Amino acid sequence: MQWHELGIALCRLDEAKQWWLGDWWAFGEHKYGDRKAILESDDWTGPSFGTCANAASVCRAFETSRRRELLSFSHHQILASRRLKPELVDELLDWCEAPLKNGEKRPRSVRELTLQINRRLNRDVFEQIVRDLDKKILQRCKELSKAKANEFKGEIIKRLSNLLHDSQRAGDELRPVDLEMAVEKMINNTLGVAGDLVNLYEFINPIRHWRARSAKQLEEIVAAVPIQLAADDLLACRLVIGELQVFITKLEARINDGADSPHLHVVS
Repeated sequence: MQWHELGIALCRLDEAKQWWLGDWWAFGEHKYGDRKAILESDDWTGPSFGTCANAASVCRAFETSRRRELLSFSHHQILASRRLKPELVDELLDWCEAPLKNGEKRPRSVRELTLQINRRLNRDVFEQIVRDLDKKILQRCKELSKAKANEFKGEIIKRLSNLLHDSQRAGDELRPVDLEMAVEKMINNTLGVAGDLVNLYEFINPIRHWRARSAKQLEEIVAAVPIQLAADDLLACRLVIGELQVFITKLEARINDGADSPHLHVVS
């Protein structure tokens, strides 16, 4: 065996190990009780709990018959982390494999797959945004004339289309959550909001980013937090959580009561 062929074989073995690990972990889910305690015991020298759990989540998402041998575990992991319809997942896997069927030596990369996922989802999100835009604008300001509301709607759609076009040209596709946040910011900049309501919108945006993170990313963030920072701010975080819970309860009551949105005025 040639040296470079051996390297390829080793890479394939590493890919296979991740599938083996995930299948092993998923198999023990209902049979061996507290698996986390086993991994945290002193005699365990294997992968961490997070590594095993993440691998198992990919294996559960892809039964053996749906796994593509020509694509990496990372390709499947990216798709498993998104809430996509199975038919779209299979279509994207076919898209990644297409270069190989056309005589090329490599499939489309994980980065290309991520951009393509965002592009496909952004198309759906954009169409939904356009459908909901009239309602969003009127919720923010009920005193707008129909002509003025249509003017704002047209301007927002134009700016949003340009944003999508520019991101595609730059090869840095926006995530759907970024697209939604961009629309909220455009509306906020068009329709005047004041005081704490502005603060609320600014506070919600990073929360939406946070929700989009995978379990692996959150684990890495926790590991990276300096000990002193964690010790100093843990109490503050807990207090904020308590206050937010009260705020959430009041918001839920308002939504359930069908109360009108806060009055906003149009910025001239």
